Amino acid sequence: MPMVRMIMKKFSFKEVRGGILLLVVLMLTCVSSMSASTEKKRTFLQRITPTHVTAQYAGNIGCVSGGVGWEYGKKKWMTEALIGYITRYGNTQSLNTFTLRQYYTPWDVNIPLPRGCKGALKFRPVAAGLFANVVLFDGDFWTEEPKHHYGGSYYRFTTRVRFSFSLGERITYEFPEEWKRWGEGVELFYDFSTNELSVISAVPNKHLKLTDILALGFGARWKF
Repeated sequence: MPMVRMIMKKFSFKEVRGGILLLVVLMLTCVSSMSASTEKKRTFLQRITPTHVTAQYAGNIGCVSGGVGWEYGKKKWMTEALIGYITRYGNTQSLNTFTLRQYYTPWDVNIPLPRGCKGALKFRPVAAGLFANVVLFDGDFWTEEPKHHYGGSYYRFTTRVRFSFSLGERITYEFPEEWKRWGEGVELFYDFSTNELSVISAVPNKHLKLTDILALGFGARWKF
């Protein structure tokens, strides 16, 4: 642990944040290339059309959030864009957030349904995510610290943007053919997530527990 603390002192929050942003850009670039190579037969319009809508409660992106997403790469990859809402608390005002996130699910497991039940049930035991969350339309949050805050170099981190990673599970019910007019299926999911600032804060602070830096979110998706 002392060695970890010494390493953290050598890097500013800005440098760590820049590294995470670079990782996000590289990951999205690789995924886009993979999508283009594996789905060449699909038209451009088909590739940019969302494949599902998502509704979520909590999970480091807002009290409630909703948006659209795209599945590709044999449904192992998923990109989502969501708008979140944070309710007013005490003297604070309500806030809106925007989240862009990327998921990877390496495998799924077919769950047998009782005799007579139609459709298919699939369980994804690993859903790893990486996402960026931005507070919208509020001057009290900043990307670069204002100069009037102790010269602009006291906090040394952005209060407007958080970069996070998550790990969770999903269960999907795929509709039978006669229900396809209502879509491809529905999915329930949950995620445990944390952000870069929480992890950095926990390294030198032995009083912070794992439960102090983790957030639980859960929700549902309707697949077209």
